[in-house]
This record gives sequence, structure tokens and C-alpha cells, in this order.
Amino acid sequence: MSRVAIIVALLAGLFFALDASPASAAVVYMGPFEANTTLRQAFSVVKGGDTLIIRDGTYPERFTSPPSGSSGQYTVVRAEHVGGVVFDPSGLDVYSNLTLWNVSYIEIEGITFRGSYVPPDVTPSLIAGVPRRFSRSF
Repeated sequence: MSRVAIIVALLAGLFFALDASPASAAVVYMGPFEANTTLRQAFSVVKGGDTLIIRDGTYPERFTSPPSGSSGQYTVVRAEHVGGVVFDPSGLDVYSNLTLWNVSYIEIEGITFRGSYVPPDVTPSLIAGVPRRFSRSF
């Protein structure tokens, strides 16, 4: 192979390696028999624009902020089945079950929040399974 052909092949490989097209969003699962059993674990893996699917069950933890998405690709946190996921930190010393700080472009769907204080403008739409999109920063 000539030096020119080798250089062209190397440049072509470099071009494709540095391609700036966005990576496709990942789907991450959380649940008792998954690699991620808590939100903390799951949110350490989820990147902005990914989807987190939470397996049905009751989770005795507080729902904290997922990573922000973007206007073109929301970060989605979804129950495996509408109403099948419950966050209930009743035994914990927490004021709020749903904490969204410094995040934007997220969608939460089909999750029920119980125990402690939950903002009234959020709860009905989530319990009904209607996706709730948050595009502003909290």
C-alpha cells in the first residue's frame, strides 16, 4: 500500500472518529433486579437526553433531580407501567418527596409520589400518567 493510500485511510478514520453528530440517547433501567437499584445509581449513569425506565415497585427514597436534557431532547424518567412506580420516603426525615434543583428539559411520566410534601401542581398529572414536561430551570 502506498504512503498516500495510508495517509488517506488514516485521515478518513480520524474524520469518522471526530464526527460531531450527536450520539443516540440511551435507555437505562432501574429496579430491584437491575444494575441500578436506586435513583442515585441510575442518575450517575443517565446522561442528558437519555430515558430512565423505572421497574414497577415502591421505592423508599426521595426523587431527586435527573440530569438536564435539551430543547431538542428531553431527559425522560418514566414508570415501566403507568402508576406502577411509587416513591414513598415516609420513613425518611425529608420535607419534599420531589426535588428538582437546577435542571431543565426533563419529562416525568406515570410515577406516583406519596409521603411528605409534594407540590400540588405536579402530583395530579403524574398520578394520572400524563407526561409532565419541565422546560424551565428549577
